[in-house]
Amino acid sequence: MWSPSRLPTNVLDVRAYGAAYAPDGLPFVVLVVIGRVLLGRVSTRSRSPLPAPDDAFAPVPPLRSPSGNRRP
Repeated sequence: MWSPSRLPTNVLDVRAYGAAYAPDGLPFVVLVVIGRVLLGRVSTRSRSPLPAPDDAFAPVPPLRSPSGNRRP
């Protein structure tokens, strides 16, 4: 029988479930910390995200026919 003294607790209750949430959330905290460290290392190394290109334009290969032959 249901009684008011046995009300279900809220799953967001840190006092009731904090011990279970701490080890479950630890991998996410570690990933965020690693990401921030790596981002800091990359941003201090260079200001531009990509190196400057050697040539202005890359060569474009010739078009192929629909059959896959090299001559159109």
